[in-house]
Amino acid sequence: MPAEILNQLEPLVPKIEASIANKRVIPAMKTEPLDPLKSELRAMKFILNLPIIDVDFLHDDEKRCGLCDGTYDAEFRVCGRGEVPCHLPCGHIAGHWCLREWLSPYEGGFTKCPFCSVDFPQMFADVEPPPSTTGDLASEDRYDHEVSDGELSRQVSQLSKDSGASADEIRRYLSIDEVLERARSQIGGLDLGTEVRDFADHWR
Repeated sequence: MPAEILNQLEPLVPKIEASIANKRVIPAMKTEPLDPLKSELRAMKFILNLPIIDVDFLHDDEKRCGLCDGTYDAEFRVCGRGEVPCHLPCGHIAGHWCLREWLSPYEGGFTKCPFCSVDFPQMFADVEPPPSTTGDLASEDRYDHEVSDGELSRQVSQLSKDSGASADEIRRYLSIDEVLERARSQIGGLDLGTEVRDFADHWR
């Protein structure tokens, strides 16, 4: 094949590979729509695992988020915290708050890079817990889950009464905190560097 044709096809390789990978995604991920909360939680778990980049190592033309054009480390208008540049699997960089908005809350759990449209859906797959080896353990797990749900309901009712916010809104943020706390506990024992731990602290 002539070199000219190969050179023309080379830029298409990532999109072709992404398309093939996308066809191998678990059918449930393709056919079962996600509700907005699940989509957002999945996006937040994905973002939490992205490498963050020290702003000092970025070129001058990379020190602004490509999605909102905001400067990294400037106070973000929603929470007053600094925007953190994250490195996507395809190599592009964007702020973590903007990525959260971009990746959720779409029905299908939007998983494409906002810049090159490369899809990485496998990284959004939910990890299933290993099955229990005995019926007793399974019963204990179900009991613990029921207790947790009851406690969550009590917390929601009390916070709704104290703050005047709707129960749905409070339940939403309690669920998000639970997911992030679980993710932080999983990386807490690993030596991932101060940058990753600092990024996890941004969600406290």
